[in-house]
Amino acid sequence: MDNYSVDPNKLQVEELEFSKGSFSRVYKGWYLDRSVCVKVIRKDMLDPDLLVFINREIDILKDLFSKTHKNIVEFIGVGERESLLFLVTELVHGGDLGSILRDSSIQLPWLLKLHIARSIAEGMRFLHSKNIMHRDLKSNNLLVGDDWTIKICDFGFAKSLNPTSLTNTICGTDEWMSPEVILGMPYNYSADFYRLEERLPQNNFDIDLEELEKIRPEECPEEFWKLALKCCSYYPKDRPDFDSIIDSIDDIITVQESVEFPPTPIIIKDPNFNDQNALENWFMLSNLPGDILDDSFEMDNVKEESIDFSDEEKFDEEEEEEPPRSRRWYCSIC
Repeated sequence: MDNYSVDPNKLQVEELEFSKGSFSRVYKGWYLDRSVCVKVIRKDMLDPDLLVFINREIDILKDLFSKTHKNIVEFIGVGERESLLFLVTELVHGGDLGSILRDSSIQLPWLLKLHIARSIAEGMRFLHSKNIMHRDLKSNNLLVGDDWTIKICDFGFAKSLNPTSLTNTICGTDEWMSPEVILGMPYNYSADFYRLEERLPQNNFDIDLEELEKIRPEECPEEFWKLALKCCSYYPKDRPDFDSIIDSIDDIITVQESVEFPPTPIIIKDPNFNDQNALENWFMLSNLPGDILDDSFEMDNVKEESIDFSDEEKFDEEEEEEPPRSRRWYCSIC
């Protein structure tokens, strides 16, 4: 056993799923008296190309384990039992940023949004300083901690890359791909700068400024809007790096602090207390003590509802019909 090995016999996993796919499930769980997030993968259902990306994600997480950063999800370890692979990371209670941004009942003040953007940029700067390119940066791969610290996750498409090198692999999620990735052209770290921004109205990969102005939030700081446009520049050389992005956001925050004084509160119109994720988000957004969340993760409760992974038929159940979602791309060129 190495430092990253997880003993499946000491891993307790709850019934409640975070998410599921054709070959994996994500659960809450416990390992060595701490709450964790567990991705359970059916290795026998993977094609060779996907297995390459999963093994690469494990290798990158192991590499980052010795270089922990507050904006990178903590890797705990990996374990195996027969055809099942367990990928264990820290449990981040707030869920993913995408779910929060899409929830119309939650209104975040711009000052908080700026701090979130800075938190993301800090994590990405750290990755790039370690010669790691994420290649699938998007709101669904950003976890929100109790104190609004953003943690970057999902390194399935990440790759170690020399700063002067280029790569050709078409991978990621189509809505967040930079033009050079979509066109199959060689690209480098600048593709991650592009992914920092949400998808904007485009015309042949060029920004349609007229259409863009129609969706610009009225309260959005003008300088932040300009920064977003720079990150979405067609030519990689015109995009700012994360050092420049962080410096720009710091300047914008300084101005916004004088605009939002006293600080604008987070508004929650109608939290759905019947939904566990909404409940956890409500605790987090309301700045309630973190130990309130921990009450639902007592060891006795988890053991009573834990899953016996010796029964693999659970993964053979017919998949439910899911709504259309963004496509994730990969190819066999690594």
